[in-house]
Amino acid sequence: GIPPVEGASAPELSGARRVFERAVAAAAKSADDVAALWCSWAEMEVRCGNPKAALRVMQRAVTPATAGQKRRVFGQQPAQADAETASLAFRSARSWALLLDLEEAVGTPETVAAAYDRALELGVATPRMVLSFADWLSGQGYHERSFRAFERGLAAFPWPQAGEIWSAYLSRFIERYKGTK
Repeated sequence: GIPPVEGASAPELSGARRVFERAVAAAAKSADDVAALWCSWAEMEVRCGNPKAALRVMQRAVTPATAGQKRRVFGQQPAQADAETASLAFRSARSWALLLDLEEAVGTPETVAAAYDRALELGVATPRMVLSFADWLSGQGYHERSFRAFERGLAAFPWPQAGEIWSAYLSRFIERYKGTK
């Protein structure tokens, strides 16, 4: 996990947030740079004991920028940058992984499911995310929905990426139904 920050004062935290706000709005060299900034901001919030603030930061990170919010990409003309930056952190598996972890920690079952569904729709989900979602659903008692998550993941990934999903799906299915289906 992320180690807590002890003794961070309100003015220091407020100043750090202002710095991050400017940083995520500044020109970026790559999508990884933008995703790293958003994730660092959220991790700071977690260390300071603000997991819900961290969740809000990551929700912003994976929300596509509108025309008035587009960030500039270093070395590109603004019009070219607008098209590129609309998907910088929004299309980052790193950003989505942190968002999904935070959703599981402090979100509601509805927001967790919606976030995983959105990651799958956008094609940014990884096989590990599918497995985490299915495990989370099963842990919440949503067994049938867990199987649908496995099936959706199997449809999204070709072999061999789907191998781990198949293995977990079949094991869970056999464990749950013990030959009755």
